[in-house]
Amino acid sequence: MSFSANARYSTEKTRITHTFAFNWTRHPGDGTKSRDIWSENLFDSNTSSSHSSSKAISPQIIGDYQFTLSKKWSLYAEWRYSYSTTKSLSSSQFNADNVTTNIIDEDVNTFKFNLRPSFQLSNKLNFQYNLSTAFDWFDVTYRESTQASEKQARQEISTSLKINWSVNPKFNVTLEPGVLASLWKIGEIKDHTVSPTINGFAKWTLNSHFYFSLREAFYSYPVSASESNPVLVKNSDLMWTLGNPHLNSCNVWQNAIYATYLSNTWLSATIAFQYSKTFNPIVEYYTAAPVEYGGLIKELRNSSPYDTYAATMAIGGSFLNRNLNITLYPMYIYDKYRGIYAETYSQFKLSGNISYTFGNFRTTIGYQPPYKGYTNAGMTRFRQSDSWNFNITYGSGKLFAYFMIDDIFHNKRKVSENFRTDHYATNFTNWDNGRWFKIGVSYTFGYGKKVDGGIDINSAESAKSSVLK
Repeated sequence: MSFSANARYSTEKTRITHTFAFNWTRHPGDGTKSRDIWSENLFDSNTSSSHSSSKAISPQIIGDYQFTLSKKWSLYAEWRYSYSTTKSLSSSQFNADNVTTNIIDEDVNTFKFNLRPSFQLSNKLNFQYNLSTAFDWFDVTYRESTQASEKQARQEISTSLKINWSVNPKFNVTLEPGVLASLWKIGEIKDHTVSPTINGFAKWTLNSHFYFSLREAFYSYPVSASESNPVLVKNSDLMWTLGNPHLNSCNVWQNAIYATYLSNTWLSATIAFQYSKTFNPIVEYYTAAPVEYGGLIKELRNSSPYDTYAATMAIGGSFLNRNLNITLYPMYIYDKYRGIYAETYSQFKLSGNISYTFGNFRTTIGYQPPYKGYTNAGMTRFRQSDSWNFNITYGSGKLFAYFMIDDIFHNKRKVSENFRTDHYATNFTNWDNGRWFKIGVSYTFGYGKKVDGGIDINSAESAKSSVLK
C-alpha cells in the first residue's frame, strides 16, 4: 500500500511543494514444491520445498522547489529523506530432517539532493548544470542458519553540464558531458569507482512530416549495496550467496539513429537502429564451497563485454476523432556474448496496445509477446509466456484515479530457465499463479484564491536493500 499527500505554494515565478509519502508492504508468503533429479550421491531426497515472507514500512518526506530568478536564470532543487525497516523470513528444505532458515532484519536510511540551475544565453543557446547526490546507510542482521551483522555506507555523486544549441530552425544539438562517482564503506573495506558519462543528441527536421535524430551515450550503473555485501549467507543445503565489495561499475556505450514520420491526420511511424556495448557486466558465478560448508557458492564477478543490435519500429494510428489509438511495436534483436560461455542470439517480436477515450475515462489494453533470451553473459537461457495488461483511468478536475490488472487472460505465467556453469547446471520451469491489481487515487484540496490543480504527486520510492538474494 502506498500513500502520498502534498502541500504546494505556487506563484508566477515560484513553485514550492512538500510531500509526505508512505509505503507499507506485507508479503504473506509464497513457496515452491519441486520434484528433483540430482546428480548421483548428491542428495537422497527427490523433492524439495522453499518458502519466503516479508513485511516493510517506509515513511518518506520530499521537498521540491522551482524558481524563475530572471528572464535568463531559473533554478530547480529537490531533496528526499526516507527510512525503511524490513523483516524477512525464508526457508529451504531438501528432506524432512534438515531445514535452512534465515531471518533478516534491515534498517535503511537514505538522503538525496538534486540541484539544477539553468541559464538562457539566447534564443539559440542555453546551459543547465546538474548535481545529484545520494547517501545510503544500511544496517542488517542475519539470524538462524546465518549468524552475522553488517553495516554499509554508500554515496553516489553525479555532475554534468547540459548544452542545448539550436543551430537553425531545422537543426538542434544537445551535448551533456559529466562524471559519476560511487563510494562505499563496508566494515573496514573502503572502495570507490569514477566513470565519465556523456549524452549527445541531434535532430534534423526535413519538413513538417519528417525528421531524423541521432543519439550517442556513455553511462554507468554503480554497484548496488546488495551486490557488494561480503556476508556469506546459507540459502539451502546446496547454495550459499556472497557479494563482492571490489566490483567495478557496469558501463554502457549506446548509439541510435531514428527516422520519424508524422502525418497531419491519423498516422505516425518511427524506425530506429540501435547498437550498444556493455562493459564489466555483473554476473553470477558458481564455485565449489569449502568442504566444511558443502554445496556451492554463488558469487558476483565482472564479466566480458557483450553487444546488442536492434531494429525497432513504432507505428501508431488515431481514429474516431483521435479517441481510438492503436500502436504496434515490431522489434528485431541480436545479442552477442563473449567469454567462456559465448553465445549469439536473435529474435523478432511484436507488441502493441490499444486505447479508447470516452468522456473522462480512458481504457488501455497492452500486449507483450512471449520472450526468450540470454542473461549472465550467456550462462542463462530463459523463456517466458505472453501477457495482456489492462488499465482504466479517470480524470476530472480535482480527482484522478486508475485501476490496473497485470494479465487479464492468464492467471498462470510460465518461465523456463536453463543455467550452465562448470560446477552447476540446472533446468527448471516455474508457473506463477494469480495476478496483481493496482489502484491509485489522488485528490486536490484547494486553499486560497489560486489553486494549482495538478495531480503530479511525488510517490514513495521502493526501499533499497543490502541483502543479496
